[in-house]
Amino acid sequence: MEKSLPWNMVAEVNYVGNHGVQVLGIGEGNQPLVLASTTVVSRRPLAKYTVASVKAVGNWNMSYYEGLSSKLEKRFQSGVSFLTTFTYGHALDLQNPALDLCDGCGSGNTIQNNYNLGANRASADNDVRMRYVFAGSFELPFGAGKRWLNQSRLGAAVLGGWRVTGIYQAQTGLPFTPSLSFDAANAGTTTRPNRICDGNIDGRMLQHWFDTTCFVAPTSLTFGNSGRNVLRAPGRSNLDLSAQRDFRMPIEHATILQFRVEAFNGLNHPQFAAPGATVGNAVNGIITATASENRQLQLGARVTF
Repeated sequence: MEKSLPWNMVAEVNYVGNHGVQVLGIGEGNQPLVLASTTVVSRRPLAKYTVASVKAVGNWNMSYYEGLSSKLEKRFQSGVSFLTTFTYGHALDLQNPALDLCDGCGSGNTIQNNYNLGANRASADNDVRMRYVFAGSFELPFGAGKRWLNQSRLGAAVLGGWRVTGIYQAQTGLPFTPSLSFDAANAGTTTRPNRICDGNIDGRMLQHWFDTTCFVAPTSLTFGNSGRNVLRAPGRSNLDLSAQRDFRMPIEHATILQFRVEAFNGLNHPQFAAPGATVGNAVNGIITATASENRQLQLGARVTF
């Protein structure tokens, strides 16, 4: 739905829903049929051909998404334009479909029981529940043809012709999966822990992002009951700023020199990565890194002729 508004603005609301079937997924094709204390290689179903791990690709994966988004746009007028959007949605799947990346995929995309693929259905790795973006441009009202200092050569020379732009983005964090550092089920796969309580806490801190006591190793020769992507990493809040000015060059042909000053993560706000999530590890539940660079400043010039 779209509606024209005063001041050269347009509002829009969208619903998006899609469902993908027969999406490719990858799993262990030589996982033992039964759990026992004997060696994994002695119980592999393809043992007469190979006792090695076998990567099996099939079209058992699925994807599902529903989202509601809104947009408010002001077309350029009187030196001002902006676009702001807000999206609320939910994406689910059985496994990250980026098969070419899955050698480095997290524990949530390693199937612990390849004979129960449905147990991997959960929020997708790229599931961002809420996301807000504002992008705007503002020309300073100084100089020739503007509201102020239009008769002042000095004022126009100093303040005239400048344009300030900014992009602000905020979103909820991506999900992640607690894991074990050993194969508790002795199935030749990555076993997940047992989830004995929720794990999410109020007042999260870098040194204590979730309740690590809620995730424990299961009994030997059993799979853990913890689901995939049951916890959330920190969200994002970032502001990029830019100021630019065009200078007309005093030469025969129409030539413009554009000067730009840009600040990425202009407020120098740390964007934290997901915490450690391996049961028993020294950094379990602790955030030790950032997900992106701190503030970066950049100067640029461009000649247009």
